[in-house]
Amino acid sequence: EKKELISKAIQSHGKHRELGDIRGKFIAHTNIGILYDFLGDMGQSIKHHESALKFSIKLGDGLLQATAVGHLGLAGCTHKDYQSARACMERHLELVTHMGDDAAREEALLHLGYISKMQSDSKAAATYYQQALESAKASQNSKNVSIAKVQIGIIMGNAMMQEHMAEICASFGV
Repeated sequence: EKKELISKAIQSHGKHRELGDIRGKFIAHTNIGILYDFLGDMGQSIKHHESALKFSIKLGDGLLQATAVGHLGLAGCTHKDYQSARACMERHLELVTHMGDDAAREEALLHLGYISKMQSDSKAAATYYQQALESAKASQNSKNVSIAKVQIGIIMGNAMMQEHMAEICASFGV
């Protein structure tokens, strides 16, 4: 039933895409991309988010570009394509920072922390989470303060455990 509803939604947004102006096409492609992401169809999801990005560029709208590239980053995360996800999310961060959207910047930093962690880049992950923590404190976003603190704690704990295990192995001459 869920797939049937999503298929109907895709059809409806497809009609909007056909009939809409450039902004309408952007919205339709964005929504279709999100729906394909729910279905787990990375190819179609990426295709539609890329189309949305093209329309946002035609419009010269930084907010729409940030939205499209952010969705591409999230789609990359969902499908474990962390290299693409990171590149897209870094661009998203640049755009929202330039626009002065502190809330979106904070979310982008959290996503980049996660992506870096999944790429086993603990140093970058800790840096992104620290920046997100500072931003969350400034905006008084207690949820994001908690998320950032927990993630920083996990990264630090893993690093300490690795050091401890290395010391144990060294003491046994391993």
